[in-house]
This record gives sequence, C-alpha cells and structure tokens, in this order.
Amino acid sequence: MSSTVERYYDWIARSKIELIHEDGFTVDRDSLPDTLTAPNGSEHQKDMVVWAAARGRGLIAASFGLGKTRV
Repeated sequence: MSSTVERYYDWIARSKIELIHEDGFTVDRDSLPDTLTAPNGSEHQKDMVVWAAARGRGLIAASFGLGKTRV
C-alpha cells in the first residue's frame, strides 16, 4: 500500500511542479565589467548575473550585504 501512496504523491508532485528550463541567454563571465563587483572585489556577483541570465527568470534572493544593488 505504501508504494501506491508514494507513487501517487510522486505523481502529484511532478504534475504540480514546473520544471525549470534555461530560457535566458548566455553571458560570458569574463566579459562583465569590473564595476559590477563591490569595492571589496566580491566575484560572486558576476556568478549571480550569469546564473540569472541563463535562467531568464531567476530570482536573486541573496542576503543583505551581498551586493544585490550592483547586480
């Protein structure tokens, strides 16, 4: 019985979840301007831009102090 329930829950989950496809565009990380990074040289900001651009609809929900303003 549990396998039937598990299959049912799996079916429900798969039918409700929209799979994420990369609908965006490719950005070369090295082509991004150095002004994008914070004065302390936080290179992760470039990674956020590359990720969000590839998704096309990506939410950058970084914590405070991680340079979202520049991104």
